[in-house]
Amino acid sequence: MLFFTFLLCGLASAVANRTFDPLTLVLAQDFAVPVTTVALIASATYLPYALVQPVFGPIGDHFGKDRVIKIALWICALGTLASAFAPAFWMLLVLRVLTGGASGGIIPVTQALIGDLVKPAERQITIARFTMSMILGQMAGSAGAGLLEAWIGWRAVIFGCGVIVTFCALAATRNIPRQVVTQKQPFSIAQVIANYRTIFRNPRAWVCYTTTPIVGGMSFGLLPFISPILAGQGNGGSREAGFIIAAQALGSLLLSLTLPLILRVMSRPAMITCGALLLSASLVLFAAGWHWTVQIGIFLLFGFGWFMQHNAFQYEVSELSQEYRGSAYSMHAFFFFTGQFLGPLAYGQLIPRFGAPFALTLAAAIILMAGIASAIAFSTLSRCAQ
Repeated sequence: MLFFTFLLCGLASAVANRTFDPLTLVLAQDFAVPVTTVALIASATYLPYALVQPVFGPIGDHFGKDRVIKIALWICALGTLASAFAPAFWMLLVLRVLTGGASGGIIPVTQALIGDLVKPAERQITIARFTMSMILGQMAGSAGAGLLEAWIGWRAVIFGCGVIVTFCALAATRNIPRQVVTQKQPFSIAQVIANYRTIFRNPRAWVCYTTTPIVGGMSFGLLPFISPILAGQGNGGSREAGFIIAAQALGSLLLSLTLPLILRVMSRPAMITCGALLLSASLVLFAAGWHWTVQIGIFLLFGFGWFMQHNAFQYEVSELSQEYRGSAYSMHAFFFFTGQFLGPLAYGQLIPRFGAPFALTLAAAIILMAGIASAIAFSTLSRCAQ
């Protein structure tokens, strides 16, 4: 029951945040604002998500991760419900800031709590299974929003998401037990800084935290632009974008299901390299403008490659510090979602000026170089440690 509740936590965060991705064109029309302005919803969600990480991680380590998760879920539920009634675009942005900040206390802190409870030999697969809940939430949110918006409108879709998040908050409040934390000293900013210094003394932290924003920004920063790109290709709009984004999530789910087999034949550096190759190839193929049904298959590849790489990094982060694991995971989330904040801004500048094919090819090259460099770094560090 406890692990199932953790799955609901991941589902809630994904549903609350990813449902807006295929609705870019609809929101632009409803609020009479440019598409590039609506794409700022992603940045308005993930900038606060990133900024709260240096705080939530240490608070969870000190006062109990369960408290952070429960409070964050309730704020996220209320923010999502209120978003369905936003009368103006600026108010929707404000509510997304609130919801994004609250979501920052769900996934990373839950992953850290799993790291506390699960043995290292089983941790990578357990983390992958937890991530499956986020993937399923993304699939349900993206595909559901794309399909249901035409029937019931985007406001009803978002309200329904709020109901789902509220149910998950109730389950977490009921089922996650109170964590007993032994207080060694009072909570202080100086101690938080000292904890992060300990983490950054590990050279693997620098590899994780420099690669994460690059891959996160260039991959997930693209999602709000999928419906406009499809429209420009003559490939559809919100409905087709919903299917494609859901396919990306399904590709990640397939990786989760095949991970035990992959771990038998592939090292983590090899997973990072292979993931970067698949992710880069999928971006180049998407730029070619195939029919949207073919794009579904391309984004299966996208999701599989992205999660192959991301899961390897998640395990590396879990090993950065035993005592301050919550802080290590929160710092990882800080860099990951800083990338997701900057990604839509970068695409918003590149696509109008140079076109989608150039922007996607450039992103593919950057992801490939970052993946190969990080894989080489991890391999080198492992040899030095032996």
